[in-house]
Amino acid sequence: MRRAVRTHCTFEHRPRRQRTFAAVMFERHWDAMAARKWNAPPGWPEPPRGWTPPPGWMPDASLPSAPDDWQWWTKARRPRWQQLLIWSGTGVGVAVIGLLIAAEVDYSATGCGSVDPTDPANYTSGSLVNDTRQVVLVSDCQGDYCQPDAVGTRLLPGQRVAIRGACGVSGKDMTAWKLNRTDGSLLGYIAIATPRSRTGVMYDVSAATPSPGVASSPSELGDTTR
Repeated sequence: MRRAVRTHCTFEHRPRRQRTFAAVMFERHWDAMAARKWNAPPGWPEPPRGWTPPPGWMPDASLPSAPDDWQWWTKARRPRWQQLLIWSGTGVGVAVIGLLIAAEVDYSATGCGSVDPTDPANYTSGSLVNDTRQVVLVSDCQGDYCQPDAVGTRLLPGQRVAIRGACGVSGKDMTAWKLNRTDGSLLGYIAIATPRSRTGVMYDVSAATPSPGVASSPSELGDTTR
């Protein structure tokens, strides 16, 4: 005689009893954006709306076994607020990517800069050569891409030091290297101003200008990085 099926089910934590059922529970349903709902097998009471089995939950032992191919989870229509959230998030992501692409295209067109801060196309690199007969001190640097290890360098006649500077800028935005004589008096500034990113640019100490906002003329232009 077939045993009557109990018509109630306690939706609470139960000890783990079956590996197969536990494997099904491993499908993590608590992701709010998964848009899935628990699907009770035949003969099981319908759970409260929105209920999902918590981790470690096991069904009442008196309930009939679910079919082997039973789909424990079914697709559910996302709430409107979730749909709006997803669409708005997607829109923001597309907009950000679009801005980055536009910036990269602009940088490529001008030949200076990149959205990647480590890209050498962001700056001009070269060297400062002491073409005078006196010792020169590289005492300071202002602006972007200053190299701290170059500040404080004493250049004997004929010596050089590697320097860098922002490209595509002018006036007070230029990278300017301050030069002093050994007695502390100001010799001038090497202010880097190259419309395009370049490498191998050479500046002579004699090209120093009286102000960091006045561009210095390089003795060698080197090559463009793009």
